[in-house]
Amino acid sequence: MKRYRIYIILFLLGIALYTWSRVIVVAPENSGIKVVFMDVGQGDATLVLMPGGKQLLIDGGPDDSVLQNLGKYMPLFDNEIETVILTHPHADHLTGLNKVLQKYKVGAVYEGKGVSTSATFKRWKEELKSKKIDDTVVSADQEIKLGDSINFSVLAAGISENQNNASVVGKLKYNHTVFMMTGDAEVEEQTPLCALSSDKLKSDVLKVAHHGSSNGSVKCFLEKVAPNYAVISVGKGNTYGHPHAVALKLISQFSKYILRTDQLGSVTCKSDGSKVECNGVKG
Repeated sequence: MKRYRIYIILFLLGIALYTWSRVIVVAPENSGIKVVFMDVGQGDATLVLMPGGKQLLIDGGPDDSVLQNLGKYMPLFDNEIETVILTHPHADHLTGLNKVLQKYKVGAVYEGKGVSTSATFKRWKEELKSKKIDDTVVSADQEIKLGDSINFSVLAAGISENQNNASVVGKLKYNHTVFMMTGDAEVEEQTPLCALSSDKLKSDVLKVAHHGSSNGSVKCFLEKVAPNYAVISVGKGNTYGHPHAVALKLISQFSKYILRTDQLGSVTCKSDGSKVECNGVKG
């Protein structure tokens, strides 16, 4: 009888814990979205928490630190990520995604046209094939519907000898709010986008390209994006000198706030569909 009571108590505790995780972690996203530019060191990994407990992961960083971050922000018993976007196959964006494929069930994958001869990229393709994950190579002007009033519009996804300039660049739009995602796009890929109208590029948040490198920000592009918040995903004390002083000076001309993961850790932006607030700072 005593053992039976213990089982009952454990069962009830399990239900309570599950309910708590759904209320505390999932419920806030039902009234909006949360975009977390995760601190993965010198690399990129962005998690989007959407209504209904669904997630979008853009890139996975340079190692398994993405898993620790996902554990912080995803619901306790949620082992599925509905959508993954790989901007380009450089290791600091791709390596962590291989870890994600091993631990989580992934619904669909979208990636650019860039390919690599690296062992990391080969493993990526093998994992996708073995798990029978729907893998789509995207093109400019393609729309990825993520949910009600949420979509990702691809602005650029070309081919270049420099993989950075084959990055998937696109807008994550939730109702009237926009997040501009740039991968590692440099001058070569950003400059043609300047031909687009300001209405097409204007965004509340810009994920600064290529970790704030000296060739990762173009004036005409920044001028049209005109973000309230510019988020730089970058590793503390990195050997590349990112973010570069020239880039910071240029970005500061067009963005009210510059938020860096090397200084702040993960940067969290919340959108209710009409306005965005990042790290508790109202734009």
